[in-house]
Amino acid sequence: MTAATDTGINPAGRKEWIALIVLCLPLMIVSMDVSVLFFAAPAIAADLHPTATQQLWIFDVYASFSPVCY
Repeated sequence: MTAATDTGINPAGRKEWIALIVLCLPLMIVSMDVSVLFFAAPAIAADLHPTATQQLWIFDVYASFSPVCY
């Protein structure tokens, strides 16, 4: 007997892995979208001249509301 059957825990099957992938896809899309903001940060800073605190707010608000726009 294997350790998985000794403890009564069944290994994940195909349906569980597909569900995990489906749940991780939105996270991947949002993280890619936020990574674009990191490349745009110098241009944003040049146009708006924000302080460090204001720049953090820009990143936080963009990361919070960008999934809503999809």
